[in-house]
Amino acid sequence: VLQGARQRKVKAHTLFSWGIAQAIQTWSMHRNIDRKSNLRLADLCTLRPLVDSKFQEEIDMLVQPYTHTINLNWSEQEALEHISSHLQAHKSGGITVDLFRSRLYSIFSRYIPLERMMNFTFKRLFKTNITTTNPGPAPLRFTHFGEAQVLDFINFPQIAPPADIGIIYTTYNGELRIVTLYDESRWLAQELDELIELLWDNVTQLAQVNQASLSADV
Repeated sequence: VLQGARQRKVKAHTLFSWGIAQAIQTWSMHRNIDRKSNLRLADLCTLRPLVDSKFQEEIDMLVQPYTHTINLNWSEQEALEHISSHLQAHKSGGITVDLFRSRLYSIFSRYIPLERMMNFTFKRLFKTNITTTNPGPAPLRFTHFGEAQVLDFINFPQIAPPADIGIIYTTYNGELRIVTLYDESRWLAQELDELIELLWDNVTQLAQVNQASLSADV
């Protein structure tokens, strides 16, 4: 997938973003669910490029939530260009606007119950129930925790309500996985499996890779 993204001159996360948009559209059509032309996703942007270089090695994880809107009527090329441009703009400093918003939310949360604040943030401002992120590969040197061998590595093992599904693209020991977290009161496992299969098919087609050479852990 990474090689396919490079050949298309985009980041792998761009393929994932358009892949999930198409998957949700197809999944909704199978259930006669009428969707609007725009899909909104919550994502996480690394703040490492904004940190002084002498402190970067001291940071394990520093991210900021933000949203991006995908037009389901875009052609494939239009989608890749728009999504790639949006992601790059945030990484290049555009995320500071979202940092300012978060600062305001933190001030308000001192006086408003956290549950109400989170519901307001996702439903009124983010306007999405889907969180997605691509934290990249886990460090290969992370093979043992003391004397215990590390068998697997899962990034971001939680979702913040009222978001009810989190989709995480992560790599460990050279294996690309799609890890999903979801609210069992809102999603049936069978329905989620179908959505992830559609996503995986879309991403591998976009990257023009052989599906038989890959596996998805759901």
